[in-house]
Amino acid sequence: MDRAHYEEMVSNLDRLTSTHAIQNKIIYLFGHCNASEELAALILKKGYTVRAVLDNNAEKQGSTCYGIPIASPKMILYEPQEHTVVCIAARAFEAMKEQLRKIGYQGEVYKLVDYNSYAEYSLSEDTIMRRQERVKEGILLKQHLEGKYPDCFKVLCPFAALGDIFLAMSYLPYFLEKRNVCRCVIGVVGNVCAQVAELFQPDISGLHKESLSNQKQVYIEAFSQKNMDELVQACIYTKDRNSFIAHQDRPYVVNLHKALYMKCISLEQIYCCGVFGLPANIEPVRPRAERLKPYSGLQDISKGKAVILSPYAKSVPTLPKSLWGQIVRHYKDKGYQCFTNVVGTEQALEGTLRISPVICQLQSAAEYAGTFIGIRSGLCDVLKYSECKKIALYPDYHYSDTRWKAIDMYPLEGWENIVVRDVLQWEKGL
Repeated sequence: MDRAHYEEMVSNLDRLTSTHAIQNKIIYLFGHCNASEELAALILKKGYTVRAVLDNNAEKQGSTCYGIPIASPKMILYEPQEHTVVCIAARAFEAMKEQLRKIGYQGEVYKLVDYNSYAEYSLSEDTIMRRQERVKEGILLKQHLEGKYPDCFKVLCPFAALGDIFLAMSYLPYFLEKRNVCRCVIGVVGNVCAQVAELFQPDISGLHKESLSNQKQVYIEAFSQKNMDELVQACIYTKDRNSFIAHQDRPYVVNLHKALYMKCISLEQIYCCGVFGLPANIEPVRPRAERLKPYSGLQDISKGKAVILSPYAKSVPTLPKSLWGQIVRHYKDKGYQCFTNVVGTEQALEGTLRISPVICQLQSAAEYAGTFIGIRSGLCDVLKYSECKKIALYPDYHYSDTRWKAIDMYPLEGWENIVVRDVLQWEKGL
């Protein structure tokens, strides 16, 4: 969850507590995801208890989150509804609320985060009205983009997920070749995603005009999430054949997700075959060597005797601080210098130094240090080809509502991939 949505969730929870909306109530959450885990942590910190996290995925039911059981939504029907509330921090609020009503729950349901995104899987009047407003704004954005980049094919990456951007860019050149596209503008959310996309961007700055006609011209434009939602909505509403939504989830590729109920398909293969329609054996494009830059602070790193730790991710369940503490102690006992990769106000792990290389410098920093250990997030994709010791830590959770675990969906070739079910497991493996 990004900072803006997190702060919105904190504010909405404070409003519920200040108006006594959840005091003396039996509290349930709906939808086990990173946002729900963060919400659970906030509620517990305020001194309240959560009876259960409701989730439709039978594979998750029976497990726990912060000691809170994960259970079938029908569990809530055993409670006196006038004393019960359900808090939702997931995107599919309207669909979840509708499901609760259909099974007979009539208690209070509170939305903690208003994502206002096109990825709302609902046909409620409220959702449709918001979509209509987004179409109006999106058409203006679309016209502006087309005026700035005339005769350019539009590829839109609708969410601020570094790993998705990396995978999309890894196969996009083949897709453009298949479509016979020579001029393309790629829309992404935020400057960091733009930096990931730029790793693959051909450099045409030094070419003469007569040479440009023989080169693919690829431009990158960064948008806010709100503007991207509007732009995507407009392209779909106007049935714009000169645009493509490069994303693997609903509602952009409606039937693709269903295949995961029958067969495990890695996210990389989903992008390669499902999103772009390419052969499964095609070799992904690597970032361009000239786009990778040396980290400006290499002199502060003990070459080959340092470890860079990456404990933060926006959309992945967190790993316990005690685990990271054990990792830090293990490497410091071996005489290693320990760094925490941080962005903005993120805090370095205790006993480590802050390090904040920009995207194009990450690989040089990791290779100079010699070891990188990170929670499995998009940052690992960015470092996919770095030549150093690489360890990806996978929280033990399921992908969406399928029976597949995160390690099944996001495996990294050339990495040590470790599922962390508890802290003791890691300690035994050291």
